[in-house]
Amino acid sequence: MTKSQTDGTEVIMEKKSDKKNIPVLVVCIILFMVLFVAQRKISAVPKLTGFNGIIAQLHVMISVIFVLANKKLGFIVGIVLNAVNLVSGIMAVVMGGQKNALPSIAISVCTIIIMAIIYNYTSKNEKMHDELMEKYEQEIETRRVLQEKDEVLSYLAYYDRLTQMPNRHLFMENLEKDIESNKQCAVVCANLDDFRRVNDSFGMAAGDELIKAYAERIENIAGEENFAARISGDGFAVILGTEKSSQDIIDFVGRIQGVFSEPVNINGKNIGVSSSIGIAMFPRDAGSAEDVLRCSEKAMYMSKNNGKNKVCFYSPVV
Repeated sequence: MTKSQTDGTEVIMEKKSDKKNIPVLVVCIILFMVLFVAQRKISAVPKLTGFNGIIAQLHVMISVIFVLANKKLGFIVGIVLNAVNLVSGIMAVVMGGQKNALPSIAISVCTIIIMAIIYNYTSKNEKMHDELMEKYEQEIETRRVLQEKDEVLSYLAYYDRLTQMPNRHLFMENLEKDIESNKQCAVVCANLDDFRRVNDSFGMAAGDELIKAYAERIENIAGEENFAARISGDGFAVILGTEKSSQDIIDFVGRIQGVFSEPVNINGKNIGVSSSIGIAMFPRDAGSAEDVLRCSEKAMYMSKNNGKNKVCFYSPVV
């Protein structure tokens, strides 16, 4: 996952793990009820009725905190408490004739309206935030899928699906780089002899297993110094490193022949084929990547025409 994907996941997890602030809710309920009781007692004492305004303001502040700190739960609790305060004020006016409770009634009504406005605003804001987060998550997922598709397409463009070896396209790119750098190099082409016989006798699955086994052996022999690839259904090619002497090339080809001299055990059966090998060199035999590969393939076909299971260096046909 990319950094942006990780960030997106973290944001969404934070949104989903949003918890109610219960301690704040409990404290606000206690304060509200203490102020409620104090207001009722103060209302009964004419000299202290001036404190009702202060208590009413505190009720408003606490009610706002209800909504901001606990959202829907705080809104419900705040509505209930203010409704109780409102009913109590109305009862004080109706039953006890306390006209000084009228401001408290008005403030309770205003507080409920303010809470409704704040809750409505925060709810819409949260809904918009959630929608944005959902779109953001979808965008991140879309980018991830596209990136994975690009990686797969890029891999398929340069690597053989069966053996995971570089394919002919990537082989040519590396050969062109060596030639553009004017590096002396040799190309060794190895093509399996009578490979169709394996498919006909043992099945396509056995043929695929044989190709994969040979591919692994060739890559191990090539190592990091040389570049090996599967360039056709039953053909492999290797770019030998620079400054290889003729004897170095012969020694390497001998190791390649050893790959095919040992049969492969597939489903309890020892299966193997020989290989015809052709060799061409840059700049001795050709001056471009395509020509060097073509020359090595011509040398390989010369090996097949001369009885198969042989090694031929390219030589121009007179």
